[in-house]
Amino acid sequence: MENKSFKETLFNKINSLSPEDKKLLERIYKINTIKGKLVIPKEMVEWVIENFGDVGNIEEQEIVKITNLITYEGSVFNDLRSRRPGINNERDGLFSYEKCGGEPFCKPLESTPEDVFGRIVGKFCITAANIAKIDAFHSVLIFKDHSPLDFTAEKIHDYFNVANQYFRKVNDLDKSFVYPFFFWNCLWKAGASLVHGHAQVTVTKDVSYSKVGLLRSRTLWYQENFKSNYFNDRFNIHKNLGLGFEIEGVRVTTDLCPIKERGISIHSANFNGSLSLVINSVLRVLVNEFGVRSFNLIAIPHPITPPYESWGHVPVIVEIVDRGKLDTKHSDFASMEIFAQSVVGSNPYHIIEKLKSELISNSSFSIAA
Repeated sequence: MENKSFKETLFNKINSLSPEDKKLLERIYKINTIKGKLVIPKEMVEWVIENFGDVGNIEEQEIVKITNLITYEGSVFNDLRSRRPGINNERDGLFSYEKCGGEPFCKPLESTPEDVFGRIVGKFCITAANIAKIDAFHSVLIFKDHSPLDFTAEKIHDYFNVANQYFRKVNDLDKSFVYPFFFWNCLWKAGASLVHGHAQVTVTKDVSYSKVGLLRSRTLWYQENFKSNYFNDRFNIHKNLGLGFEIEGVRVTTDLCPIKERGISIHSANFNGSLSLVINSVLRVLVNEFGVRSFNLIAIPHPITPPYESWGHVPVIVEIVDRGKLDTKHSDFASMEIFAQSVVGSNPYHIIEKLKSELISNSSFSIAA
C-alpha cells in the first residue's frame, strides 16, 4: 500500500463496498476527483525532477476533494503537497525542547500563579492558573518533564486524571460551568508560547465553545433525520474504507476530512482508562514513524453535569493533527485552511497501517478491525 496513491487506494476500497455501505458513504461524504494541468518550461525541468521527481506527475496532477455533508468539514488531498520545498529557519538552532532554558514552567511553584481553589498535584503534572485567560476558568497542566515529547501512557493517564479533578473542582465552585475542554499545543509550531511540556484546561458556561456546539447540533440533526447515530456511521464508513479500527472500546480513524496533515480522530465512552493507552500509542507512531515533533491534541469530554441540551449521542472526542516541521519558517495554516477548505499532502492509508501495526503488536490490546 506504501506505493499506491491515496486516490488509487481510496477508490479501490470504494469500488469494493456493498451497495448499502456505499449509500451510507454518500449520505455523509461527497468525494470528487480533479485533474490539475500545467506546463513546465524546459528551464524548470531539472529543479522539478530534483524536488518532485517525475515531470509528468507535475504536469497532470491527481487531486481528491472530500466534503463532509453533515458538518461541512472538508479537505483537498494532493500527495505532491508534502514534497514542496520549504524555507529553513536558521533561528531554530537556538531552541531546544530537550533541556530546560529557565522558563517559568520549570519552577511552577515559584513562577506561576495558582487558581482560587489552589493547585492540583498529580504524579506527573501540576496545575497553574493561566496568566492570560481565555475563559473564567482556564489553567495549565505543567508536565514534570521539560520535553513535551517525554510522554508515556502512564503520564498521559495522569494528565487526564488531573484534568478531570480540575473540571470537578470548577463545577463544585460554580455549577453553571459544565462544558470542559482539554488541549495540548506541543511546541511552537502548534502555538505553544513556552517549550516546557504542558497542556491546558478550560470549563465554560451557558453554551459550549462554538465549534463544539456546531458539531453537537449537526450530529443531533443527523440522528433525528436518519434515525442513526452519526458517530457510529462515521466510524463504520472509515472502517469499511480501511481507515479505522476499534481497540479496547476506543475507536481510531485517520480522517477523510482532516483539518491538516496526519489528522487522527479517537472516540471513546470515557475520558480515562484505555483512552490514554491508545493516545500514547498513536502519538508514539507519529513521533517515531513520521517524525512529528509539533502537534495539537484536543479532547472534548462529556459535560460535567447534565446541560439543558442533548449530548447523549456524542462520545468523548479526541483530535490530533501534525503541525509541521520545526525547522521551517512557513506556516502550515494559510488562507485555504482558515476560510475555505483544508489542503493536505499526507496519505491517511500510510498512517493507519502504522497505527494498526503498533497497536496490534502491543500485547495489552486486542483489536477489532
